[in-house]
Amino acid sequence: VFSIDEIQSMEDLQEESTSTSYSRPRSPTPSLNLTLDVFILQQSAKGYWRLTPSFAQFLNVPLSTLILQARENLPEVPNTGGEADSIWATLVAIAILQDRFPTQKDEWELIQEKALKWLTKEFERLSIPVNLDTLLEKVRQGLRTV
Repeated sequence: VFSIDEIQSMEDLQEESTSTSYSRPRSPTPSLNLTLDVFILQQSAKGYWRLTPSFAQFLNVPLSTLILQARENLPEVPNTGGEADSIWATLVAIAILQDRFPTQKDEWELIQEKALKWLTKEFERLSIPVNLDTLLEKVRQGLRTV
């Protein structure tokens, strides 16, 4: 029978031996901008973002405000399958990438391109003529008011 001190001493010895002589060398941790990375990871494989609680939290904007902005600024877009919400979230995401991360453009440029292609296809599918630059300006105005 061992005392608590003896058990602790044995555990300490075991930790020392495994951590010094048998441990694998650690690979250096890459320095990442986690905020940008987390935001980019919210993009779907098809290229769009969704109005979700985590999306709104990242922006520090109430989800209800974003949903209301989508309805007000995209009245011609049906929302039966969440189209208006996804279109608005994707427009917001593009504006955020451009405005908050301009020095990291090389990291998100292809992400933006994919999103713009998705938006173009979505508006074509819905047969809605649109100027994306005009919509992006509406997004920026909406974000300034919250």
